[in-house]
Amino acid sequence: MRVFLLDLGHQFHSRQAHVLALARLLDNTKDADLRVGCFAGGALSARLSAANIPSLEIAADSVNPFKLFRLWDYLKKSEPDIVHVFGGDAVAVIRKCPVKGRTRVFVTLSSTPLEEPERRVPAACLTGAPPYGSVCRVFCPSVNTLNKLQASGISSALLRSLPHAVSGEAIRQRRPRADGRFVFLASAPLTPESGLMTLIEALTLLKGRDDVPPWELRIIGRGKYFHKLLDRARELGVDAFLSLLGSQDPEEQLPLCDVAVTTNLTSEDRNFFMLQAWHAHVPLICSAVPSTVELLGSERNALTYVPGNSAALASAMLRCMLDPGLYQRLLKAGQTEFPRHTHEAVCASILESYEEAMATPSRA
Repeated sequence: MRVFLLDLGHQFHSRQAHVLALARLLDNTKDADLRVGCFAGGALSARLSAANIPSLEIAADSVNPFKLFRLWDYLKKSEPDIVHVFGGDAVAVIRKCPVKGRTRVFVTLSSTPLEEPERRVPAACLTGAPPYGSVCRVFCPSVNTLNKLQASGISSALLRSLPHAVSGEAIRQRRPRADGRFVFLASAPLTPESGLMTLIEALTLLKGRDDVPPWELRIIGRGKYFHKLLDRARELGVDAFLSLLGSQDPEEQLPLCDVAVTTNLTSEDRNFFMLQAWHAHVPLICSAVPSTVELLGSERNALTYVPGNSAALASAMLRCMLDPGLYQRLLKAGQTEFPRHTHEAVCASILESYEEAMATPSRA
């Protein structure tokens, strides 16, 4: 089985980590002949090289069609059995390349349609228009995304929900601290759409209470909303409880906190942070957007609140501080749920899809 994976991300984020995990699995799979296409000199390229996984390096300026010659030539000559593209940018690029009818094409989208980068990809590229007559599967990050793709005209037979995943390798996990403080952690871009203003306003309902331990809110993220958030915190008199950390690795900060909070108003942008929190043994309070509710699987796996409702969010924060039994239940629930969302589990599911496609006659 000849497999070609293509990801044109410039930085090593969750999607590229998923591609690398899949490449490692395939590289250790009997009868799998693997090649991974990626930008030359990029973070994914370096990791593939370190793992001795064959790659096809593509010039970073993919706008110039002449720079795509290596990709075009490789696909024409090798005729892989499986071509799996990741993200809307890779979909747009490979549409310009020769993909034979016998090749089974898989697509993984990493965000909701009509949001960047997928909104640049017309639905026609997934519904049988050349060279996509042999699309076998479109993996979506949530049922919410799947439903939107189906509404845009993509056949439901092509669509499958495949959740976000993180590495199952050991990371630093939360340990009780001796400072007596209760620390909440959020990670999101500092933008109006992130819902962080809801979190700032929720702090006013915690301030001044004498039945809770000393507490603090830390926010990871950068963006033009920095001063608005800080000004609002000062206006409400809660700035002393707030730390804006800028760009940080959540995996470094999660072991230092007691509860992780998501505030997103739409989409599944914070789902990866949720998985990181479970991996670090940190309980969750989540904004109940559809994709988050889907990922949680059960209301017992986290406390949820109506997006944008600061009073409901403050109530959940208080419950975590005041109810040790609830805190321990949330902690155990996350540890139970996490194994379903490792790269190892999700990639094994993808490999099963490859094998199913190979057992089905192609359209050549």
